[in-house]
Amino acid sequence: MTATICSRLFACLLHLGLLSLSAAPRPAQAEFSQPAEAFQGMPASAAMANLPLAIETFTLLLSRPDSLFDAREAKACALSAEAARLAVLGPDTMAVLAEETRRNGMSTETLSGQLAILSGACPAAQTLSGMTEYIWRSDSRMSLSGLVTRLQSRQRGVAQYDAQGNPGRTLSIIEASHSEMFQQQPSGELVSTALPGQPPGQNAYSITYGRGYMGQADDIQVTFTLIDTPPAQGAGMPPLRSSVAITRYTPDGEVLEIYMNNQLRTRAHLNRARQQHGWLEFFGQGNAGARPIRQCYQSGEPAPESACARP
Repeated sequence: MTATICSRLFACLLHLGLLSLSAAPRPAQAEFSQPAEAFQGMPASAAMANLPLAIETFTLLLSRPDSLFDAREAKACALSAEAARLAVLGPDTMAVLAEETRRNGMSTETLSGQLAILSGACPAAQTLSGMTEYIWRSDSRMSLSGLVTRLQSRQRGVAQYDAQGNPGRTLSIIEASHSEMFQQQPSGELVSTALPGQPPGQNAYSITYGRGYMGQADDIQVTFTLIDTPPAQGAGMPPLRSSVAITRYTPDGEVLEIYMNNQLRTRAHLNRARQQHGWLEFFGQGNAGARPIRQCYQSGEPAPESACARP
């Protein structure tokens, strides 16, 4: 399930090769937009059933950012950082991410992590089982072509884990993250890519509602993301304030749509093996009526247009 694998929108886009983290303008003194304003203009659909709940939760996070990640009443699990990541994501997701990073020439490293259980039991044999509510803190690093992204996150999730330790059904995930990008020098030193006067990193809150969660349709999963960038200053591409990733499940696989600042920017088709299969479409900024740029894929590999049915 792509939206589950990529609960962090930036990580999702990076793994799918749809966005460079450096693409979003980063003015100084970045701040979050008000949630109701940030998502105003999203097209009405069944996927928006929980937008009012998301706005309410974002408002709580902005006023009390630590309130939903307090693990003092939770049971801490005696796991290594990598074992905690495996327990939360599940072996199937870890295998998919490993293949994506290999395919894209990336490397990943888990620097630290801690898993605490609010409801359920700590992993047995490094896998969770049954209905579990958890708080997971993670610090990781992704490297690609000399660019290094460090991602620190706190996540609170509720999921039903199957007998193999995979989150077969994700109900909800609330996440706070901070990312910084660096250029690795020949000496190995990491130098921040932020320009003078820019903040050194970017903060984001993401909320995922899984299939069938509190009125959500059984074939839809949606992730709302609020990003700490201010309104546009002057002409040019406006800063990215919010994103919405909608995954619609079909008998053949998944269709992932990504909205940036409430405009459809990307649509990707994936097969049941979670490989790009069909059209990958990119839509221009503020040009909804224009024909998208398209690339045909078959089983994860670029293919001639004749291999894809016309949308």
